[in-house]
Amino acid sequence: MKDLLRSQDLLKSDVEMLLATAAEFASEPLKASNLLANKTVAIYMSKPSTRTRLASESAVAHLGGTPIFLRGDDLQIGRGETIADTAKVISQFAEALIIRTFASVLYTDVWMSMGDPEADRIEKEKVLASYSVSDELMGLASKDAIFMHCLPAHRGQEVSASVIDGRASKIWRQAYHRRTTIQAILYHSLRGEIKGRI
Repeated sequence: MKDLLRSQDLLKSDVEMLLATAAEFASEPLKASNLLANKTVAIYMSKPSTRTRLASESAVAHLGGTPIFLRGDDLQIGRGETIADTAKVISQFAEALIIRTFASVLYTDVWMSMGDPEADRIEKEKVLASYSVSDELMGLASKDAIFMHCLPAHRGQEVSASVIDGRASKIWRQAYHRRTTIQAILYHSLRGEIKGRI
């Protein structure tokens, strides 16, 4: 598989392999520290993201590569260049490209995204207040349910502080495992070991 664009494209065996390798990288971060030696990985994010950027750059570095971070205004797409042309240029300088854009996993997130008008804040808070993840809501879930959030979280809005700090919260491990997962995907993708459905 050359491109990993959606989790739906992975076979069950691919997911199992990636998770097993991510677990290995968690205990031995420098396991394949020269897989990306003398190679460059471009990293593009449509919105700023502290944790995903750090995890991606760290994963590339742990594999021995050089990460190059690109912001939206670094690209010429907004000025008329096609995505195909941009991709061809990037491919001349990088062996892999990590893109963070729309997610297909649903869990709570901030109510106000970056760029939302401040004037909408009060109305959004009123409408979304009943959707806040609270201890009461967690109590309705199965006893082994976990809480995840892409961070940063606004305690007291989309989630209570007691849920963030509670036993069901996995947000800090989630933030950490961004790196090990990205590292495992790069490791197997660049070795051509992800079979995929396409």
